[in-house]
Formats: sequence, structure tokens, C-alpha cells
Amino acid sequence: MCNQSALRCFIEYCFKKETIKRFVTYIKEIVTTVVVNPQTRICDIKILIDKEKRQLLHDFNNQTAEYPQNKTIHELIVEQARKNPDSVAVIAPSRYATGRYEPGTRTYTITYKELNKKSDLLVYSLRQKGIQFNSIVTIMVESSLEMIIGMLGILKAGGAYLPINPGNPPERIKYLLEDTNTKIILTGQDIADLHSPKAFNHHPNVIMSQLHQTQWIQSYTNHLAYIIYTSGTTGKPKGTILSHQNLLNYVHWFSTLKKKIILVKLREIEN
Repeated sequence: MCNQSALRCFIEYCFKKETIKRFVTYIKEIVTTVVVNPQTRICDIKILIDKEKRQLLHDFNNQTAEYPQNKTIHELIVEQARKNPDSVAVIAPSRYATGRYEPGTRTYTITYKELNKKSDLLVYSLRQKGIQFNSIVTIMVESSLEMIIGMLGILKAGGAYLPINPGNPPERIKYLLEDTNTKIILTGQDIADLHSPKAFNHHPNVIMSQLHQTQWIQSYTNHLAYIIYTSGTTGKPKGTILSHQNLLNYVHWFSTLKKKIILVKLREIEN
């Protein structure tokens, strides 16, 4: 309703009262601007007050966070293995718990201590194959404990991992391998075999203590950590290269969000 001196509105609402009050402020701002300058276009009217503008542009958008920028992700995991060796690091299915492939969804857990030792065994094997800085190693494993062990071992060895789902179409797998010029491919069985008794027959000059104290290749935060590819539904798959710093930034954000010490509850993260 309105008369010559005032405009009065009645609002029926199902929102919070504070929300409606804010909407009323916007309406008043629009009406006031139009009365003062009738030629003003609605799209040119600024309805946010200074306090709200400051909240949206600065307070809500403040993403600054401190995180250890001079360390790699595997160094942080090793630190956890020293500080909390018996804490759970990974909760995931294991298709190779018995040493051979077994389909199923039975869930297993391993501690930081176990994760650290198992990945160290893989480091030795990869070094024997000539892995170097930023070498790309394909890990073709279903979501499982073996996948996490494999990724960590590759990072410790100085390489970068390319995860590929074994169930992908052959043409996609072929394209990813050729596009990255991958020379080494790890399967779940490869990783499982490293932890079987027969594995030590292949390393006669390396005793257990040496394997568990593998000196990794020094990696830096700007070194390559992994490559992930798009689905390719609009053309050929496109790869994105991520460094240790990129990964660490994400992990730090995720850890502050979840506020848990468990490293991974595995989801489908393969290409």
C-alpha cells in the first residue's frame, strides 16, 4: 500500500526472520535509489551495505592458512608413524590380504607403522627398476590398501604416480600410458608379492632392517606428485599435473575440515 508520503509493505514469509529483515533492507535501498534518481536501471543499484560487502569480499573469503610448505606428504606420514605408530592410517578393502586376488568388499585397517614399513619395501623395488626424480609410475590397482601403499612407495622413491582404474576401457588405458610415456606399471599383485616370504628371495643382499630403513630420494615441494586425467567425455582425456605442494595444501585443508588423525578412508579415486 502507498500514499503520497509513504510506501508500506506486508510480507508473508517462511524464511528466518533475520533473512527477511535483510531482504527488507535491500528493498528499501532499491526504492530509495529509484526515488532519488528515477532514470537508474535496476541492475545498476547496489543493494549491499558496506558491512555485508566486507563480509562477502573479505571475511567469508579469507582462505589464508598456515601449513608446512617445506615438507612433502610422505615426510608427514613418516612423522605420524614415529609419533603415533599404532594409530589407524588407512581403512579400506584389501583384494590381496591373502597374497592373491580375491574379489570382495571386506574392510581392513593398517597402522601408520605398518603403512610406513610396507611402502618402504616398495621403494627398494622401484629403485632397482631405475626410478628417478619425477619419474611417472602407473599404479593400476582397484581402491584398496595396496593402492595407498603403492602411491606412498612411489612418492618416497622420488616418483609421481598415475592412478588408473583396471576396469577402464582398454583404449583409455592405452592413451594414458602413451600420453605420459610411462615405463613402470604397478599392479595390486606386484605390491602384494613384495610382502610375501618369497619376496626376500629376490633381494638376497638386503636384510629386513635395511628394507625398513630405506633412504628415499630427496623430494622437494615443487616436484611432481601425481597426474590425474579427466573423463574425456568431451574429447581426449586431459591430464593435470600436481606437485607435492599442491597435494599438501589439499591434505591440510581436508584435515582441518575433518579434524581426524586417520589418513584415508578410501573412496574411488582412480582415473
